[in-house]
Amino acid sequence: MKSCSVEGCQRKHLASGYCNMHWKRWRLGKDPTIKSSKEMTLVELFWSNVDKRGPDDCWPWLGATRGKGALQYGKIDKDGKVLSAHHVAFDLQNGPLPEIQDADYRGTCVRHTCDFSLCMNGRHLIPGTHKQNMEDKVDRNRTTRSKTHCKRGHSRTPENIYKTKQGLWACRACRRKEQPTF
Repeated sequence: MKSCSVEGCQRKHLASGYCNMHWKRWRLGKDPTIKSSKEMTLVELFWSNVDKRGPDDCWPWLGATRGKGALQYGKIDKDGKVLSAHHVAFDLQNGPLPEIQDADYRGTCVRHTCDFSLCMNGRHLIPGTHKQNMEDKVDRNRTTRSKTHCKRGHSRTPENIYKTKQGLWACRACRRKEQPTF
């Protein structure tokens, strides 16, 4: 029995030197030797979605994201699990994320020192607590305090905003609309 000519593939030869899967790729004009995302390991999948630049530059995430605008974060779908790309980046380049004693119920988070949420450079990622992450936001002037209206158009007046338990500013009018009435 002849096997597929793609290195590492042990499937039965079908046509043009390829197994059924690689032959279909070849027939569609694709490179039959390139792995699909299902065939890649987590490490291969991660690095295939990163634009790796100089050692001190930001390395943008090119794959799928969650969130909108400046609050987009990379995500990896692997084996039915959705992982945060910056957490995978930290693990691969800096080792496992350490547990921080002062962390709240969310545990330790990964903070970006560069303020670019899609950056995957391990030199720009540090462990911290959610509180530290929110303090970074205020210190670097990325807070919503300077905005005059919420995302739904309500005025951000002192009477209409309040501070949540997490230390974030929220709109009272939006909260009233979200709460069910009995």
